[in-house]
Amino acid sequence: MKNLLIKTFNITNDSIILAIPLVIFIVILNAYIDYTQIAAKTLPGLLLAFLTVFFMVGAFLSGWFYMVKKTIKFAQKEFVMDSDRTKELINLFRKIPTGIGKYFLSFIFFAFFVLVLAVVITNILGIIGIIFIGIPDINPALIKSFGTTVAEHRAFLNSLSYTQLTCLFRWEILIYAGYVLTLFFTFLWVPEIIYSTKNAFFALFLSMKKICKKFLKTMGVFVIFVFLHTFVTLIMEFINVTPIIYILAFMLKFYLVVYSTILVFIYYENEFIEADAQ
Repeated sequence: MKNLLIKTFNITNDSIILAIPLVIFIVILNAYIDYTQIAAKTLPGLLLAFLTVFFMVGAFLSGWFYMVKKTIKFAQKEFVMDSDRTKELINLFRKIPTGIGKYFLSFIFFAFFVLVLAVVITNILGIIGIIFIGIPDINPALIKSFGTTVAEHRAFLNSLSYTQLTCLFRWEILIYAGYVLTLFFTFLWVPEIIYSTKNAFFALFLSMKKICKKFLKTMGVFVIFVFLHTFVTLIMEFINVTPIIYILAFMLKFYLVVYSTILVFIYYENEFIEADAQ
């Protein structure tokens, strides 16, 4: 595990170029979503906006994950001349259109299956919660006061009784456990598409088979992956909003996203590509 983390760290430092298309896409996506909130007022307009975002995400994922694969190979190469390294580093951006051409349909179906899976898991968790926990007896007027800031959240929780808080806490545990378990069994879904099969549906089951094959080792990598993403979320939610600190936190966020993505890809390569080739 230690060697995997060190190797990922070294490759991430050589491959931080991956953060550039990620940042650009997030900026464009947020700008488009903000625009649709103003311009899309009718049902056809909202549907068109949803489909546009859906295809934008599919195109980006297909190009960026393919770039991740090629960037890992680039980072493991040795170059005699610095000019050759710089030239091939710049050429990595050309992998994005190639990836879109190869995997666009795969990640469109991937995004569709993710939505379907999210709906199914949410309904299953809802049924389990209603049966074993019950519906929290909370006044709808209080729910409207939940708000979006930390202070509003704290005020909402302070207004609840011990019984209501206990019920909400159990619901939170159920939902968190359900989604973490789902994430674990879909942990290798993306690299399975990139390395093994373009069929997103079959890739899900093949990746689950690989997870079960090396359950404990995959669990260890998964715990690190969840920790990194939880850390990123906490940084962006609780950090003091001052310009310099926010910029540093923003940079750290995208660094950790790139690091965790490369971690999953390298783990997949080591355990299921290189190991099978030996």
